[in-house]
Amino acid sequence: MPAYTYTVTGSGRALVTTTVNGSQTGSATANLVVQRYVFAGTVTFPAGLIGSQGTAGVPAAATATYHISKNGTTVGTMAFAAGATTATFGMGSATTYLAGDVLTVVAPASPDATLANLAWNFVGSH
Repeated sequence: MPAYTYTVTGSGRALVTTTVNGSQTGSATANLVVQRYVFAGTVTFPAGLIGSQGTAGVPAAATATYHISKNGTTVGTMAFAAGATTATFGMGSATTYLAGDVLTVVAPASPDATLANLAWNFVGSH
C-alpha cells in the first residue's frame, strides 16, 4: 500500500507524493515476479525514477538488473552493481500509471545468487 505525504511546491499548490514500496526476502529465481501493484488512481513517476531508493541486505557478486513494467511492458530498471547494496534506477521518460494499471518488478533472467533481501520504494506524484 502506498504511503502519501504532502509537500508544497514553489507555486504554492500542494503536490501529493506517492511511494510504492516493495521487498524481496532471500534470493530471486530467474524472471521471478517479485512485486505486482495495481493503482487506484493516477500516479506519475519521473524520468530516472528520481527520489526512489533501493537497498540489498546482501550485495550482488555481479550486476543484477530488475525490470519495472507497466501492464507488461518494461518502462524502467532497478540495478544493483557488483558489490553494491544500493540500487540505481533507470526510466527513460516520465511514466504515468492510471487507475487499474499494474506495476510489476521482475527479477533478472540470470539472477545473481548472492544478491538477497531487497527493499525499495518508487517515488511518484499525483
